[in-house]
Amino acid sequence: MKLRLHLPYDFKASHSLAGYEEPHDHLWRCRFSFEGVPVDGKIADIPSLEAALRDLVAPLVETYLNENAVLSESTRSFPTCEALASDLFLALASRIVPGIRAANPSFRLAGVSVALWDATGTKEWGTAEVLP
Repeated sequence: MKLRLHLPYDFKASHSLAGYEEPHDHLWRCRFSFEGVPVDGKIADIPSLEAALRDLVAPLVETYLNENAVLSESTRSFPTCEALASDLFLALASRIVPGIRAANPSFRLAGVSVALWDATGTKEWGTAEVLP
């Protein structure tokens, strides 16, 4: 039986966009989704996967995304939830998934969503989801 595992990760960072040129803070709420057939009761070791996600997202925390060299040039030029979800999906697919697949060949990235919230986390502006 195939299962889906969702792991959340929230962080704060600022950006600016055309029409909103002044840098402003947001809470970015990410949700990373994975699928697989359990091996020894799990599709992946959650603490190891959480550590890998922390390492992936850590360079974005409390930064100005428009100038963050970790992101693709296109995302830096217009850092939206859609662009950030795409960058994170590609990074996960190339850097994290292959290592976990060594322990569980059925493991795969099922999606990445990024929700854009105001800095206090009280109003959601929108969510983008990248699916394979």
